[in-house]
Amino acid sequence: PDAASELIRAIAARLNDAAKSALASRIDTAEFGIFASGVGDADAVKMAHRLIEALNVPIAWRGSSLSLGASCGVAVLGKDGDDAQTLLRHARLALETAQLSLSRIGFFTPALD
Repeated sequence: PDAASELIRAIAARLNDAAKSALASRIDTAEFGIFASGVGDADAVKMAHRLIEALNVPIAWRGSSLSLGASCGVAVLGKDGDDAQTLLRHARLALETAQLSLSRIGFFTPALD
């Protein structure tokens, strides 16, 4: 496999481990979605922190140590949207906020839309 695919698989494995019972899925070139059922705001905060912490640990890869950066945009089913397309759009809006935040976590609010 090519180097980029190998690295993406390593990142996905780390996300799946940190997400526990949720599903991590690659959405775009350098974008993953974590899909979890029955998660409220408090659990989403805990999960976002776990995911960021997991990606902050350098990855041993091909004899090197790679440091990654991550941000999490959070949208919650029912509160922030009722279908996958809306939730993904709202999570991406929250991600834009997260990328500007020191905490690296952003939550969707109607003001972002």
